[in-house]
Amino acid sequence: MATFASKIDDVFQITGRGCVVVPGIPKSFGLTIRIGDSVVLKRPDGTELETTIRGLEMFSRVPLDFTPVLLGNEISKDMVSLGTELWII
Repeated sequence: MATFASKIDDVFQITGRGCVVVPGIPKSFGLTIRIGDSVVLKRPDGTELETTIRGLEMFSRVPLDFTPVLLGNEISKDMVSLGTELWII
């Protein structure tokens, strides 16, 4: 069963790392999230992409309410439009 995590506000392509989506996963999510977990990206046009979590990122020294997510290698910035929903499988 998939669980809604967040609606994507921004997407970054980091050279040598991959695609990072923000805000990502709320700190108060209530589920343990691990690298390798499956996620679904539900795009505004109704299509879905399935991938995995390759990393959990930190962009700020200030504690945030969300943890940005590094997506699988097959996902690039141009594949993730703003407003896409991030679901954890």
